[in-house]
Amino acid sequence: MKKLLLILLFCGLTIPVFASSEPSEADMKWVKAVSQKIAAGKTTISTPSEVRAKLAVNLAKQNGRTAQIQRRNTSYVIVVN
Repeated sequence: MKKLLLILLFCGLTIPVFASSEPSEADMKWVKAVSQKIAAGKTTISTPSEVRAKLAVNLAKQNGRTAQIQRRNTSYVIVVN
């Protein structure tokens, strides 16, 4: 019985961590808007979300561009070259 409770507790604590790493529907809409900015040329993008910062870097790579993430106080700045 104790093992079952321990397993349930472990699953309850780890599942939200894995679920939060997936981009949400709002993140996907953001990706669409940012991909247009990246396709247009050199740009700077800021976001408070680390997930979105990583998505922007991946978008830049897909478009054959380079990008660097700079951490600011409460946000991330992505510079796309």
